[in-house]
Amino acid sequence: MSQPAATRLTHIHTTWDRRPMSKMKSLFALFIPIAETKLLMFIKKHKLHHHMDFWDDGFRLTIPLDNKAPQKALANLAAEMELGGLDKHYEFVAYVPTDTPDEFDRGVCIID
Repeated sequence: MSQPAATRLTHIHTTWDRRPMSKMKSLFALFIPIAETKLLMFIKKHKLHHHMDFWDDGFRLTIPLDNKAPQKALANLAAEMELGGLDKHYEFVAYVPTDTPDEFDRGVCIID
């Protein structure tokens, strides 16, 4: 019997949550979505994979590995988000390395 071929990791699914805000800032954000606008501009600027899921106060963003180690790709993404000012609005929760941009299994999240 032959062994199944090992799949090469090509993408990372990252999950992010909104940082806690005061009630006044939360009300303000309902009418002027600064964080969401910054996030969408960031995605467009860096030409990231647009597979995103929004839920309550967080989102999932899929990024390509481009032959980098998962930790290096995460560090680069975090640095770019900090430069874009998104670190003030969102915090990293977990990631899942996969071989497809569409696959996502919450049961195997790596919380870092």
